[in-house]
Amino acid sequence: MSLCLYYDLLSQPSRSAYILLKVNKVKFEAKEIDLMKGEHKTEDYKKVNQFGLVPFLDDKGFKVIESVAILKYIIGKNKLPD
Repeated sequence: MSLCLYYDLLSQPSRSAYILLKVNKVKFEAKEIDLMKGEHKTEDYKKVNQFGLVPFLDDKGFKVIESVAILKYIIGKNKLPD
């Protein structure tokens, strides 16, 4: 799968991206990062996203780290209505 969303549903920006993808039936790989367990601070996650934040979108190596940018990217790439 080319589109991969790293998220935690405790995060409102993560929920926005996750819901946008689900409601519009966009195929993506969901990778939950448990903020309460500190998974966003691990070395493994920092290799993927050096900022250690969620949401984070990876589309075949094209990385988007800011929630509004993620939403705009998903909408534009999938030609979703505004």
